[in-house]
Amino acid sequence: QVLLGKYLGGIGSLFIPLLTGLLAALVVMNLSAAVSLSAPDWLAILIIFFLSLVYLSAFFLLGMTVSSLTRRSSTALIILLALWVVLTELLPNASIFVAKNMIPLPSMEKMRAERKRIEEQKDKEESKIWQAVQQRALKGKLQVLQSKNDSNERGQIFRFMSPAAAEFLKGTFKDIEPIELKYADKIARQEQSYVRQLERQRRLADLLAAPSLARPFSLLVCALAGTDVEAFKAFVGRAGQYRLEILAFIKAQLASDPYRFFSDDPVEEVQKDWPRAVKEGRISRAELIEKMKFADSDPRRLLDLSGMPRFSPPQEGVLERLSRRWGQLIILLISNVSLFLLAFSFFLRYDPR
Repeated sequence: QVLLGKYLGGIGSLFIPLLTGLLAALVVMNLSAAVSLSAPDWLAILIIFFLSLVYLSAFFLLGMTVSSLTRRSSTALIILLALWVVLTELLPNASIFVAKNMIPLPSMEKMRAERKRIEEQKDKEESKIWQAVQQRALKGKLQVLQSKNDSNERGQIFRFMSPAAAEFLKGTFKDIEPIELKYADKIARQEQSYVRQLERQRRLADLLAAPSLARPFSLLVCALAGTDVEAFKAFVGRAGQYRLEILAFIKAQLASDPYRFFSDDPVEEVQKDWPRAVKEGRISRAELIEKMKFADSDPRRLLDLSGMPRFSPPQEGVLERLSRRWGQLIILLISNVSLFLLAFSFFLRYDPR
């Protein structure tokens, strides 16, 4: 009863400043127009508050345990200070150091060099195709771009070409795009390999730091706040799905006009064959240049985006977030129970003489 009363009194004394700090933070948040809390957010805040109390309880019980083992309060204070440094600073940082050495990552210089090598391979393949394009164009007496990069915006390259040249170039892009996709896939695989190694490293560090109590508590709070790695990965996954939705929407918009896949010029502009018009004297070169100046502001270039799908972030319930960190929650609870039993055991053996 004495030990339990001491514990409840200590937790009660910690509860008041913790609650005061929480209320002050909530007042500040409510005064901000940028913060809007929903019902799940309030529930998450409430759970975080009680988890904070459990976390403080573990250290309070650790203090009671050490006090039951020592005769002098100064000795207990020094031991507890050392334990606090080890558990909150040394162990979490040491776990990161060990994980980095056990699961080494390739250096950024090596990653950049590998990416540069992949891009150089892509450029070589594309250069071969564009050389063949130029040869075929010369045979067909067509004027096309020297390379795809000769135009800052691919959307402007068709308007002032002849229809034959536009058709020719459109077919060329069909040869180029698979190469773009192939090497983009190689770069993505390289980055994914790095991320997988980084994920293994992070998990090992979390496992090694589990006895520190600080790391499990931090992971729990981040999960409830929706700011942990898993929440970020869910957001990235949803962003990828949204990208596919946008692509499907744009494809549906462009289905009636095949030129719009390659250019933002309306097909009727391409069919006017401006090069022939200049050659035949139906329009002067100066007039054509003037038309080119206003090509960007042609409203027909714009797609109707009124029905474009809107992005909706992934929605997770509070309990769903908490379920990702059951292990850390169990560690905190077991630590409290174990430390209380240890304190009780040592208290019974304590000799006040």
